[in-house]
Formats: sequence, C-alpha cells, structure tokens
Amino acid sequence: MTLEITSEQRDLLLQLINEALDEIGPEIRHTFTRTYRDQLKHERTELLHLRDMLASLMPRSIEGVSAA
Repeated sequence: MTLEITSEQRDLLLQLINEALDEIGPEIRHTFTRTYRDQLKHERTELLHLRDMLASLMPRSIEGVSAA
C-alpha cells in the first residue's frame, strides 16, 4: 500500500502520535483490567512503530517532535 502525504501532514501525525504516547503510559499504569492493559500495550507498540515509520520519511519541520 502506498500513501502520499505532505511534510506538514507527516509532522501533524507525528505530533498526534507523540501526544497519544504521552497519555497512554499513565493509562496503562492506572488500569486494573488485565485485558484492557494488554490492549493498551499493544496500541503503544503500534504507535511506536507508526512514529518510527513516519519519522524516517522526510526531515522534521516541527520543533519538539521526537523521532526516538
């Protein structure tokens, strides 16, 4: 599958992914249901993979967007 996005769209997606990653850690720690916690951990893994793929596409243009 091929997806073409602009540099601005890529940066916005990276920003949204980083915000989601910032929020998912505390949610995992405060979740008592094992099934839900495992689902959140899987989502975090997928978000990290997406972030790495997007970060490798083009140079960053938004300050503060971390590629690692």
